[in-house]
Amino acid sequence: MVRQSVVRDKFDPAEARRLLKEAGYDDAHHLKFKVAISTSGSGQMYPLIMNEFIQQNLADVGVDMEVEVFEWNALTARSRAGAAAPENRGVAALNSSWNTMEAYNAFIRFADSKLVPPKGSNWGYINDPDLDALVAEVRKTPAGPGQDELLAKIDTKLVDQAVFLWIAHDVWPTALSPRVKGFVHAQSWYVDFSPVSVE
Repeated sequence: MVRQSVVRDKFDPAEARRLLKEAGYDDAHHLKFKVAISTSGSGQMYPLIMNEFIQQNLADVGVDMEVEVFEWNALTARSRAGAAAPENRGVAALNSSWNTMEAYNAFIRFADSKLVPPKGSNWGYINDPDLDALVAEVRKTPAGPGQDELLAKIDTKLVDQAVFLWIAHDVWPTALSPRVKGFVHAQSWYVDFSPVSVE
C-alpha cells in the first residue's frame, strides 16, 4: 500500500515552537493534555520508555503531556468506552499498539462513523462523509489492487487530518545470527517459532 499523503513527518523543534506560538501558546501558556497508556501488553515495544521520550520531546517545545498509566486490559476498556465516556473525561488521546494486517483492523474500525462506541472502536468519534464513502467502497471491493487503492486514500485522509500519530512501525522479529536456523520472516504479527533452532 502506498501512502499518498502530503504530510511530511520530520523532527523540527523550532518549527513546532513557531506553530505553537501562532496558535497562542508560549512559555507562559503551555499546551497541556493527558494521554492514557499502558506499561505492557499486546506486543508493545517498551511503551513506558517510549511515552516518556515523547513526553520529553514535547516538553522541549513547551507542551505538557500528562501520562496516565493503566494495566493493558483497563486501557483496552477505556478505548472501547470512547472519548466521550465519563471515565475518559480529561483524556485527550490513547497510546497503544494494534495490528494493521487487514482492512478492518487497520482502518475501518477507526474511520467508520457507524462504529463509534459501543458499536466499535472509533474512539474519537470520527465522522467524515468522505471517509464513510471510502469505507463503504472498501467493503464492496475484493482484496487486491483496487482495495489497496481505496485503503491508501483512507490512510492519506487520516494522516492529513492528524487523526493518528504513528510513533513506531515495528517490522517484526528478525533472526540475525547465522546460528539461527529455520526462521521464516512472517507476513503478519504472528510468528511461528516451532521450526526455529539455534546451533
